[in-house]
Amino acid sequence: MDTFLYSALGLGSFLTIFNLNQAISILNEKLNKLENAQTFLPESLISFLKQNLENQGILNKNGFQKNESNPDEITGKVFLKGIASTRHPIKSRLMPQLPLIYSNYYINKVYSNNIHNDHRLYQINQDDLLRQSLYQGYPNSPNESIINEAPYFNLYGYEAYDDKILKTIKYRKKPDIFCQISRNMKIDAKGAARLIGSRIYYKSLSLVERLIVFIYLILEAIFSRQATVKGIRVGYVEHEVGIRNDSLLDVYGKVIYDTKKKNLRMEFPEFFLRNKKLILNRIFREIRDKKMFILFLMIPLILSMVKLGSKALAWIKKWNNLRQNMNKDKLNSIKKIVIDDLQCMVCLSNINNVILVPCEHFCMCKECYLHKIEQKKCPKCNREINEIIEVFLP
Repeated sequence: MDTFLYSALGLGSFLTIFNLNQAISILNEKLNKLENAQTFLPESLISFLKQNLENQGILNKNGFQKNESNPDEITGKVFLKGIASTRHPIKSRLMPQLPLIYSNYYINKVYSNNIHNDHRLYQINQDDLLRQSLYQGYPNSPNESIINEAPYFNLYGYEAYDDKILKTIKYRKKPDIFCQISRNMKIDAKGAARLIGSRIYYKSLSLVERLIVFIYLILEAIFSRQATVKGIRVGYVEHEVGIRNDSLLDVYGKVIYDTKKKNLRMEFPEFFLRNKKLILNRIFREIRDKKMFILFLMIPLILSMVKLGSKALAWIKKWNNLRQNMNKDKLNSIKKIVIDDLQCMVCLSNINNVILVPCEHFCMCKECYLHKIEQKKCPKCNREINEIIEVFLP
């Protein structure tokens, strides 16, 4: 039973480490690809492609190539930076007057112990909720999630200027040159989405429910411990994160430049970001976490290997003892051996060290039996040799 458990533990750890290593290699490849991807403004990308239309070497070096299905198009994966704007924005669910490009609305159930242990749900801290949305996934695994996105938007080039009234740097879009971004409902937008709003709703509790909540509060106060169960559902909280219209945005994906129409578009973008470092840091953290998990899994793997190795050594030792006992039993069955000469009758140099069965003659060395006689017959009586019993002489 122990052997089966240690084998299962070792095999499970090994397979998990193998899968994690494969995932790390994929993430490393993705990280290298994103690190090497260049960042362009729409006008600088169009200018670069126009200048190097005939220079295929420079295009290939920078990750661009001609579209095989349409020779008039040049494609490549890059980061595009600009002001995202659309004439067909979507409406926010929590702030209908706010035009958005992307929205993710989700609802979490609120339990009594969540409220007492996490006071942010009394007065919602928007910075904390945003941090959870971007880096830790949506809080408490949303019970309902609705993603909405504009059918398309344009990413315009921009120029910075000083706002003397607010004393800040603002950005003004250049309306002439842009890249059209198509919708992708599966896009990863956590790196760019900002908190739009949150609302919490409480339901009225019955007398029994209020009593249970009160008892839990007393128990927590006595033992000074946080609750280990959810408690009673007391309401729900709505959150919405999104990307506002006319906001600065980085988009990563495959761009297509039409050399005849002189336009730039991106179909099925992969990431919406506030800057390139966000996605690089996130992938780096995923790789680091997986490596830490591998180090943790090495403990049960090494433990199972040591245990199975000790079991295997015990089996080998037991098998050798059994073999020696079998040889002893065979020797005990031989009642009488006639020894005429200790010198091997085949090589005439080595000392006899095997007893031939079934004739029981002691007239040959093991070396000759294994390598020098072709027909396994006794050199003394010419009987067939079925097996040999090795004898160790002092």
